Amino acid sequence: FVVIIGVFNVVSAIFVESSLASASQLQKEKKRVKLENMELWSQNLMVILTALHRELADDGEEGLDFDQVQTGQYDAILDRTFPRSLLDRIIEKDIMVTKALHKLDIEKQDYKKLSDILDPDNSGSISVIELVDGLQRLRGDFRRSDIITVDLMVRSLQERIEEMLRIFEA
Repeated sequence: FVVIIGVFNVVSAIFVESSLASASQLQKEKKRVKLENMELWSQNLMVILTALHRELADDGEEGLDFDQVQTGQYDAILDRTFPRSLLDRIIEKDIMVTKALHKLDIEKQDYKKLSDILDPDNSGSISVIELVDGLQRLRGDFRRSDIITVDLMVRSLQERIEEMLRIFEA
């Protein structure tokens, strides 16, 4: 009798483990499909860009000219910059923007730091291309390649600083 219960427990454990592994794999696949969904990306990016356009116009500045995109003048809109405070403002007050960020799998705790994250040169302004590139990189889970990229960048900076020190010491 004890042997039968032991075998039953082992079989149950294998079944549960297999079920959990399958559920995890299915969840990963759904997330992958969502991250690769260009329509979802485009729609939610447009929500954010439209909100930026409205805020720029409300501040009396020239907004984003979406006609330039339709006529193939991508550089004009991609090079356009806006103050970091503007991004902070639309994230804080526009529920559609926060919903778009959520749909893009941007972590909620990153919302308050998003303008800082997307301004890598610390200039106080963010270009549309920095916004697009940064949001794309923030989507989904962290990957090992993200950590390795940062490590390689730090090593490169260390080498440059050491080279500069050698030049100054000579």
